Amino acid sequence: MTRNEYRKAIAIVGLSQLGAARFFKAGPRTGQRWAAKSPPNGIALCLRLMLALKLSANDVMKLLGADRVSS
Repeated sequence: MTRNEYRKAIAIVGLSQLGAARFFKAGPRTGQRWAAKSPPNGIALCLRLMLALKLSANDVMKLLGADRVSS
C-alpha cells in the first residue's frame, strides 16, 4: 500500500492520521510515518479488508465490543 492509498483508506474508514495511529495502537509519530512513507503490511492488510467489507473503524470497534474510536 502506498502512502496515497493509505491516506485514502483511512479517510474512507473514517479516521484521521492521529485516529489511525490510535486505532492501531501506535504513537502519533508512527502514524505520521505511515502517511509519509507507507504502512506496514499488517496495517495495509487490515485496511484493505475493512474497505472490501465496507467496515468503518467504528464498525470494527463495535464488532470487538469496544468503545467508539476517536478519529
